[in-house]
Amino acid sequence: MSGADYLNSEEYARNQAVFDQLNAEKRNLRAARDADPNRGTIDDIDPETLQKLRARANDMATPETEGWYQDADHWYNGVGEIVYTRGADGWYDTSGNRVYDLVYNRVTQ
Repeated sequence: MSGADYLNSEEYARNQAVFDQLNAEKRNLRAARDADPNRGTIDDIDPETLQKLRARANDMATPETEGWYQDADHWYNGVGEIVYTRGADGWYDTSGNRVYDLVYNRVTQ
């Protein structure tokens, strides 16, 4: 079958119809997404995930942590004092108590 024969065939027409349908669906989905007033806002996050994020932020962000910074093995407070030191299994306070695991989940004593 030559190229011209294929372009005039039923197979080409079927394939083109499939592509046209997929393109139309894609355009409709994109238009619906773009029309969503919550797109790209905090309201776009599912409520359960948002609740977890807020709880995590409340746990981590306190007035005392303002100005903190870290290097590979330590967290320093705003005046440069070591607050936490990384150990093999988590972050330890200056008293040697493990307070966070390595992915910053608070450890309960």
